[in-house]
Amino acid sequence: MRIILTVCTFLITFQSIAQRCGGGIFSFDIINPDQEEITFTVYPFEVSHLQEFKSSYCYGGCALDRETAEKWRLVLHTQRQKVQENPFFPLYEEHNVKKNKVEFITRELADEYRVVLFKSKDSGKEIFIAANLHGGCDHNRKILWGEEKPRLLN
Repeated sequence: MRIILTVCTFLITFQSIAQRCGGGIFSFDIINPDQEEITFTVYPFEVSHLQEFKSSYCYGGCALDRETAEKWRLVLHTQRQKVQENPFFPLYEEHNVKKNKVEFITRELADEYRVVLFKSKDSGKEIFIAANLHGGCDHNRKILWGEEKPRLLN
């Protein structure tokens, strides 16, 4: 009986240590000195390019050129009807960035590969970012918007 109790205690302790954060917040902070009006659109990821995504180490987010972004993002008009509405990641809809910050609620152990387009209504500047908007602990990335071309900071 003692052995069973010891094993159960060990398993419960191990499980509680393994799940340190659960879900979290994946956020993008935008350094926007000109206070441009910026929008963002979230696209599902074309899973046939998952190996390229992994070899590019994009888990925490990586900037993409337009050609790669258009290849990696899944844009099908019929897709809108097939994909159930996801309250965590509203797909295909353009949203305004508020207070230079975009936050996504994440779920633990979820693989949420997405391509996010940030675009300025004022100057036409844009940046595509691929990321695994996964759970765990909170994640934060910064985008420098004040330059000629926005860029993702390390």
